[in-house]
Amino acid sequence: SAATGGIDIDAGTGGITVDSTGVISIDGAATSNFTVTGAGADLNLLSVSGSVLVEATEIAALAIRLHANGGASETIQIHSDQGTGVGSINLLSDVGGITLTSTGLASADAINLEATLGGVDIDGALQVNITSSQAASANSVRIFASAADGGMDIDSGTGGMTLDTTGAFSIDGA
Repeated sequence: SAATGGIDIDAGTGGITVDSTGVISIDGAATSNFTVTGAGADLNLLSVSGSVLVEATEIAALAIRLHANGGASETIQIHSDQGTGVGSINLLSDVGGITLTSTGLASADAINLEATLGGVDIDGALQVNITSSQAASANSVRIFASAADGGMDIDSGTGGMTLDTTGAFSIDGA
């Protein structure tokens, strides 16, 4: 009970079990951790019939960070098992923006947006920009309707449409 006192609990391979039919609260006034070590020793955070809230109130970059650092085949997955709505997984920023960045894969598919059964909508209240810095390629930016009977529709308002090129320009049709 002394202000500078502490409690140290050690256990062998039998472990420590804490069960309660009521609330359990673990609070710390200083930097704290819960660490699991050993190959294949997982840490599970589970709420049966309830929610899980991870919240940080510090004004800092990386206030909440999910970080995998286990090797070349590691992945991070955000998964919704039973949500059926268009917002089943929702990335929301109330004041700032959202950025997807891939810095380690130098290939044409470093970031993939894939909807195996539906479409992909890109809507913006302001400009929608698609920019590629790939040099010396006829397909630096490619919009492709891959179905044999697929089409493409480009509509423009009263602002019109401008196509500029410093190279050849071709419109072909059957």
